[in-house]
Amino acid sequence: MVKNPWRFYIPVIAACFFVFLGVLLVTTPLTRYAYGQSYRLQIDAFLSGRLALQDHPFFRVHDWVWGRGSYYQLWGLGTPVLQMPWELLARLFGLPGMPERIIFVIYYALCLPLFMAGIQSGRRPAGSAGTAIMFQNSLWLAAIALAPPFMALVYTRFGEYEEAIAFGCLWALALLSLLQLFQARPTGKFFALISFLSGLAVFVRPTMLSYGAVTFGLACLEKMRREKGSWKSILGGLLLFAAGPALLLVLNYTRFGSPFEFGYSLNLSSILVNEFALRFDYPFRKEPLLTAARELFSELFLQPDFNKFKFFKQGFFFWQSPSLRFREFYFHTFDLIAFLCTALAVPAALLDWRQTRRNNPLPDFRAAGTLAAWSAINFIILFGFYLRSPGVSSRYDLDFFPAISAGIIAFGISSSRLICARAGEKAFLRYSCVLAALIVLWYASYFLKSEAIPSEIKQRVGLTTQETKLIMAERTMARTRTFPEVPGSYECPSSTDVSSDLAYHPLGWQVDNDCQVDAITAVFMEASPCVELRVHRTQEGAEMDAIRVKSNITEMLKMDQREDGDQQVLLFCSDSIEKERPYPRLISIGWIAPENLGRAVPQLKLLAVKALPYSPPKA
Repeated sequence: MVKNPWRFYIPVIAACFFVFLGVLLVTTPLTRYAYGQSYRLQIDAFLSGRLALQDHPFFRVHDWVWGRGSYYQLWGLGTPVLQMPWELLARLFGLPGMPERIIFVIYYALCLPLFMAGIQSGRRPAGSAGTAIMFQNSLWLAAIALAPPFMALVYTRFGEYEEAIAFGCLWALALLSLLQLFQARPTGKFFALISFLSGLAVFVRPTMLSYGAVTFGLACLEKMRREKGSWKSILGGLLLFAAGPALLLVLNYTRFGSPFEFGYSLNLSSILVNEFALRFDYPFRKEPLLTAARELFSELFLQPDFNKFKFFKQGFFFWQSPSLRFREFYFHTFDLIAFLCTALAVPAALLDWRQTRRNNPLPDFRAAGTLAAWSAINFIILFGFYLRSPGVSSRYDLDFFPAISAGIIAFGISSSRLICARAGEKAFLRYSCVLAALIVLWYASYFLKSEAIPSEIKQRVGLTTQETKLIMAERTMARTRTFPEVPGSYECPSSTDVSSDLAYHPLGWQVDNDCQVDAITAVFMEASPCVELRVHRTQEGAEMDAIRVKSNITEMLKMDQREDGDQQVLLFCSDSIEKERPYPRLISIGWIAPENLGRAVPQLKLLAVKALPYSPPKA
């Protein structure tokens, strides 16, 4: 038995950290701030006792969400909570906050010892194979800590979009490490801690709920295996786990008007086709299962070409469906080696259990079994979630990173045990050395490719301290200024001077030109249960039946349609709006059927939009 393996592990942890930090310093100045300041503004809101970033719709920020009378950010509340202590510390020294990459590097460093503790908890060095086991445990830590897709995520622009996923990966892997430690020491307090932290995963990123739920479920199975009559403890753990999702559902209702609305159907991005897809519907929802699965497999493991900011580009990667979908690929993620290791993790663990459980000098099988089960269940859940999602991106693929990492390690451990059982412990050491060499070559090949990350992405290094201070001052001034009331009607051509930097300027409507509309039109209006549209057909027979209207997330029903000269007058109403407190409404008008999205431009001109009181339909 090796007396103190941590004497070996601590230098390995330090080496992983300094390699990660060194590559980051070469590629990106750590002192630069992210281009988006939404998390920093969210921290200001927390400190003021608010959730909202801004209480009026003027000065819209890209991808902010208009909820129940205020703007919110949709990248999760967990990450700004984690960043808050370091932000406050930096502000004590007169800085606008601590640069985002520095904060992430701090949490990365704090997580490495936890990851190492989890890896070695079920595989403590013992017997003549002790040194080889320590070496292999260290190899698995390096495989996680220096994984190229994860490093690439941090080396890109690293705005709120990437930060949420990076912190989500750390949280998920931390839960896995705690689960492994719990299997070694299954105490009641430890079970309560895992249950509570698993429930909080959803605050970092909604998709992290999968990792939280699977971690909690496997912890419950371990509890039942160890203790008879453990149902009371499991019930208590369930209450602790449910506290996180329950609180988020309440906050969703408070912010967006529905417990199951996370803000994605209310964001304002100026990418009008994507806004239509999120508000109403999208063609890919009805994509055949096989073609949808092939596309998702290709984007995950076949490293598609980069489309940069051509989000709806067609025919640029293998197995891409012709159906319209938001796609953004700007760094490479996984490859076929990662897929094979992940796919073989469960079969290898089962074979290991069947053939070597009775006679194997290596530590307990359950280390590989837990990793394989955790990997497979989470991968299947996430694959199902993204199968027909309205949009995909390189960063979204990193939601799979914890599951794939666990699968790779599970396969490595199981295959090592099988070799050791058949060929002896010396073969195990040789196999571990071969694995290390293969992983080094595998990871090196990722960054040696001509363009693992596009050069224009690497050049987006961020904002200086002065630029960040200026943006924060502008946002504070915009939040506290007094603006005119939201109008109750719009006309085209507009009789007022409109400016594109004001939120009242309609989206998807040429209000200062020829009145033509796009697939979707979005305007802010005073709260009213009915909306009247005056529409002119620019082509005979232009579709009118497909028109839909939403007030925030509430679908309005078409109550009337009549002709007025060469115009069509449509009335949409919802009596539920009258029962809510009044606040400015985001009126979204979808002009085409979802199956025609991206294929046809509405042959319509919108001449006027008017808010009206509710009048019950005539009998």
